[in-house]
Amino acid sequence: MSAVLRAARPRVAVVGAGAMGSLHIRAIAESEIATLAMIVDNDQARASSTAVEYGVEWSTDPGAAVAADAAIIATPGFSHAEVSLPMLEAGLPVLIEKPLTMDEPSCGEIVAQAAIADVPIMCGFVERFNPVISATLKRLDGSTPLHITATRHSPPNSRAAISVVYDLLIHDLDLAIRLSGSQPTAGPDPIGWVSPSTRLAEIAACSLRLEDGGIAALSASRAAQRKIREITVTTPVEQIELDLMRRTMTVYRHVHHEQSPIDGGYRADTVIDIPFVRQEGEPLAMQLKHFVGLIKGDLDHEAERLSIVPSHLLAFGIENSISPIGALAN
Repeated sequence: MSAVLRAARPRVAVVGAGAMGSLHIRAIAESEIATLAMIVDNDQARASSTAVEYGVEWSTDPGAAVAADAAIIATPGFSHAEVSLPMLEAGLPVLIEKPLTMDEPSCGEIVAQAAIADVPIMCGFVERFNPVISATLKRLDGSTPLHITATRHSPPNSRAAISVVYDLLIHDLDLAIRLSGSQPTAGPDPIGWVSPSTRLAEIAACSLRLEDGGIAALSASRAAQRKIREITVTTPVEQIELDLMRRTMTVYRHVHHEQSPIDGGYRADTVIDIPFVRQEGEPLAMQLKHFVGLIKGDLDHEAERLSIVPSHLLAFGIENSISPIGALAN
């Protein structure tokens, strides 16, 4: 990393100007630590109109992004290997939206190429930068939870082009790894429902065995009637409930309970605490800050690269276990 680039605001190209790409474009444009260099999209009209709005260059050729200092790839998941590998070979740091890829061989190829080229690579696990996750990690202080439950549900999404495993569940697979501080193993019989109309898994649920003997139960759905993003982390001394959308934390500590011998009633005493969660910035902006730190060499890009793989390996196994169209099965 040159001294000039370390002192400057990296020029970041965004490849893919669709729904997720547009959010990255906005985050860079509003940032004081990076500069929007170029917009690349295979839809010429979308690329040019977005580029005019932000006053930057545009192209329909992903190869044009190598003129920037780094690139964010927000193209459809099936194209990630094709788009990112030439950039990594050219020594360009990349942030690839999740999933990195949708199969183990191409995932391994991307990660290996980043290692060979010794360039930063990051996956778009934006929930890592949710302030309630950071606050929970500090609260756990390295201790392993006994039980993690996660619910990530959304109404049907007609634009979804990938399985709910790669769209939603993979976030909580990654968070379970981070919160437990270990590499969980998949429990028996992950289940899913594949829609006859979309031919994609729209519901998926799985259990994980944590290293220290605890368990995690994760549920993802694109067939719900409301949006839910909730995680509960239970330790021997407290239960931490997180609302990832509202970015709030509620902590419960059991004190005493008893059954009345007279009327059969039940009484429980529980201490409830609602800690203040410091909001340092929106998660997408914090993710960009982390990416810039990797680009400039301020953060360990080898550790970042290695952190991408475990959740993907779990996701590949779960996706491969979900049965053919229209059935609830193992």
